[in-house]
Amino acid sequence: MVRGCRSLVVRMVLCGVLLLTGLAFGGIAPRAAVAASCQTFAATGKQVCDPFLSYWQANGGLAQQGLPISDAFNETNPTNGQIYLTQYFERARFEYHPEINDPQYQVLLGLLGSEQFPVKYPGGRPAVPATGVNCFQQTGQCVDDRFFAYWQMHGGLAQQGLPISEPFDEINPTDGKTYRTQYFERARFEYHPEVADPTYQVLLGLLGGEQFTGKYPGGQTGGTPTPPAPPSPSPVPLPPSASPSPAPSPVANYQVSATVSNDSPTQNTRVTVTGTLKNNGQGVAGATMATTWNYKTTSPGCTSGVSGADGTMSCTRDISRASKGYTVVIDVQITYQGQTFTTSTSFTPR
Repeated sequence: MVRGCRSLVVRMVLCGVLLLTGLAFGGIAPRAAVAASCQTFAATGKQVCDPFLSYWQANGGLAQQGLPISDAFNETNPTNGQIYLTQYFERARFEYHPEINDPQYQVLLGLLGSEQFPVKYPGGRPAVPATGVNCFQQTGQCVDDRFFAYWQMHGGLAQQGLPISEPFDEINPTDGKTYRTQYFERARFEYHPEVADPTYQVLLGLLGGEQFTGKYPGGQTGGTPTPPAPPSPSPVPLPPSASPSPAPSPVANYQVSATVSNDSPTQNTRVTVTGTLKNNGQGVAGATMATTWNYKTTSPGCTSGVSGADGTMSCTRDISRASKGYTVVIDVQITYQGQTFTTSTSFTPR
C-alpha cells in the first residue's frame, strides 16, 4: 500500500515537471488571436474596417466602389448637415448612419452625383437621343438601354440612385476624352466603346476621387476637427402620470407580389405590371419599382412612381417586341428605405 502511494506521488511530480517544461519551451501553443475586421490596401496605403469593409466586399468591391482614398473620419454631411463617420473611395463616399435601427442598412452611399452635377452644370445639359424608353417618373429622366441594363445589374436604386440627367457627351475629367455620360444620384455612368468586351463598356466615373481631392487638397481631413452639431434643446419632461409606456414596435414582415393586367395579351398591345409591397398585411407607402421584361432577344424595362397607402405601384409597356407564344418573364425589384425586394410575373402573347 505504501509502495502504491509512493508510485502515485512520483507520477504526479513527473507530470507537473513536464507541464512546466512544455509551457516554458512553447510545447503548448497559445490560442490564436482573433483577426481584426480591417484590411489595408497596398495600392493606396489606406485601411478599411467594418462596417465599411463588409459593405465594400458585399457591394461590388473594386469595380463598383474603387479603392479607398481616405481614412475614416467625421464629416458634416452636405445632404442634411449631420455629422457621420465617412470614408471616401474612388467611386463612392461611405457614410455610417447609426440612427438606422437595422445594421444591414447603416452604411449608405453619399449622393455624389446629385452634389456634383448641379455645380458643374447649373443650367443642365442638352440631351442626346436615348436608345430605349426606360424613363423614371420620379425625376422625368430617361435612361438608354445600355445604362439601364447596368443600373439593374449593379444595385439599382440603392447603389446608383435615380437618374438626374439625360445622356449627353462629356469631356471626362480623368483622361480628357469625350464619352457618352449620364449622372445618377450616387454615380456617373460612362460608355466606353473602346473596351472590347461589351460587359465592361459601361464604367462608373471616379466621383469619389474627384470630390475628395477638390474638397480636401493634399488629402488632409483631420487638421481641424469637424465641429459638432449644435445641441438640440432639452425637451421638457412630462409628469409621471402623463408618461405612457411606449408600445413595442411591431416586427417587420414584408410581403411582395406582382401581377400583369393580361397574362395572354394579343401582340402590339400594352401590358401593365403592378407590384405590391405590404408589411404585416398593410400597404407600404413610399416604395418604388423597377422591372425587366425578358423578351426573346432583348430585355427592356420600365419603372413606377412611388407607392401610395395601399402599397401598389405600376408601369406599362408596349409589347410589340414580344414574340407570339413566347412567355415573357418580368423581373420585379421593389425598393423601400434602402431595402430591396424581388419577385416576378409573366405573360404569353397570343
